[in-house]
Amino acid sequence: PLRRQRQMCIRDRYLAAIIVFNPEEWERLAAQLGLDATDENLNKKEVNEEVMRRIQVHMGRFPGYARIYRTYHTLEAWTIGNDLMTPTLKLKRQPIMEKYAEQIKRLYEGH
Repeated sequence: PLRRQRQMCIRDRYLAAIIVFNPEEWERLAAQLGLDATDENLNKKEVNEEVMRRIQVHMGRFPGYARIYRTYHTLEAWTIGNDLMTPTLKLKRQPIMEKYAEQIKRLYEGH
């Protein structure tokens, strides 16, 4: 799968997601979209559109309040070493939200 890890964010009933891409799948997706598989291209419009298309396929008949509306993508895995995961392999929500605070703010701009 394209997604290795993800963290949901919610503000005013509006869901967004931070997604850690699987590097090999990112290379395939980038090639499919005619892009270089670089960090600079992770959040380009065409990448966002394709990720949202894939998400919507899986969301099916979810009600509006349960749908993801925007995403931010990264290749940096969340690990114990970077203090974004516990020793029992659970994601640390607060440190993830703090690390990506600026990106999360941009996900909610205009909403």
